[in-house]
Amino acid sequence: MRLSFLKLLVGRPKDLDLLRALFKMGLLDAIRLRRHYQETPLGECEASRAGRNLTQLFRELNIS
Repeated sequence: MRLSFLKLLVGRPKDLDLLRALFKMGLLDAIRLRRHYQETPLGECEASRAGRNLTQLFRELNIS
């Protein structure tokens, strides 16, 4: 699993801050992060948390 996806999955404020910064610096690709989310087998709780964090992050950064 990629570090950026693990940060998304954990979802602490400092993890999401790091992901925001990586997006703003152009070091993180939205398509790749979304693909990791969709392809990684997760339990219901983890999938819900990661999906919520991904949605929040994309909304804040105006990524569709």
